[in-house]
Amino acid sequence: MFHVKHSFSLYNLFEAKEDMFHVKQFVEAALFDFNGTMFDDDDINNISWGEIIDEVCGQELYLSNDDSKYIGAKDSIFLKYLFSLTGKEISDEEADEWAEKKEIKYRHYCTEWKRDKLRKGLEDVLNYIKENNIPLAMATNSIKSNVDFYFKNVQLDRWFDRKYVVYDDGNHFNKITMYRECARRLGVNIENCIIFEDSPGSVRNAIEAGCPRIIRISEDNMLNYPEIKQNIRDFSELDYSCFEL
Repeated sequence: MFHVKHSFSLYNLFEAKEDMFHVKQFVEAALFDFNGTMFDDDDINNISWGEIIDEVCGQELYLSNDDSKYIGAKDSIFLKYLFSLTGKEISDEEADEWAEKKEIKYRHYCTEWKRDKLRKGLEDVLNYIKENNIPLAMATNSIKSNVDFYFKNVQLDRWFDRKYVVYDDGNHFNKITMYRECARRLGVNIENCIIFEDSPGSVRNAIEAGCPRIIRISEDNMLNYPEIKQNIRDFSELDYSCFEL
């Protein structure tokens, strides 16, 4: 005589069949910020800017809350602001020259201190995105020479196609239009995308661009927006369910 130890109800069978045929629906695209998000380089940026500020202003500069809009802004915009503090105005061409000067310092320190590498856990995240055929794009306030630097040193073309990288080419005032341009190039709806950002100003730009899913990479958890779905210190802490709609 045989005894059946486990029995399955019709509910169990239907549940198992549903799991078997369940297909995950992913976001239409993943959009990434660059410096501070993909790379842990805030200290290097601060040192590089400190040297430029000393050259321009001749002294240390302490930014107040009123100056917060310049944090994370395009280099040229911040440089024009710096010179305005000294009573001087500079042209777009001069701002671009100073921006390149700052980025040369930045790249020097990145190389010297061997900091030209992805944040912890990011390579696994990018591989997951690629394996699941989620389109990728990048929006950055960096100038082209910095983008070139990282594409070469980190081989970013393993995941990113250059034609979907929106950088500071003079056509964008802030990240709002940059993220919308990323979505336009990919042919997706930004409302169905996910954005990875770090600085408060750029997080607000991502929200204003129309994206309802933001992953913030930061040591602090001070921003309180419903669009911020996770606040992580690095990508090893990421909950991958964020890619599902």
